[in-house]
Amino acid sequence: KVILQVHYSNTQGLENLKDSSGLTIYLDEPRENEVAMFASGPLVYSIPPFSEVDVESTCYFDEPVSILSSTPHMHETGREFLTEVIRADGSIETVVEIDQWNFYEQPMYSTPLVLNPGDALRTRCTLKNTTAMTLHSGETTEDEMCFNW
Repeated sequence: KVILQVHYSNTQGLENLKDSSGLTIYLDEPRENEVAMFASGPLVYSIPPFSEVDVESTCYFDEPVSILSSTPHMHETGREFLTEVIRADGSIETVVEIDQWNFYEQPMYSTPLVLNPGDALRTRCTLKNTTAMTLHSGETTEDEMCFNW
């Protein structure tokens, strides 16, 4: 099963833009190591009008997992982003830290590390709502997200 999701943002309303993205799938014998993508971050939260809030969640691991890369993702209310590993011994390692989030620049970072049983991955976002409406977590750009893919 393959799911491909592409987000386009043409905030300037430019016409005649052409997409050249693509996907190639190779069918072969299964490999020894399975590779997958998961998102760490809080699922349900609200941001009251004219407020700044921190939202976070923590994922715990009971078997070894190798992380290859990190792609932080927030929408337009995002201000700061942090993912860190909390080791079983209590030590903390920063995986990705962004002090000034830019919705229009969402790079992928090479973050090779191994999470062992007892380790945890914590993702925290600082969000600032400058509107008079309560904002919620959700899938549209008008909603907010706090994920590390």
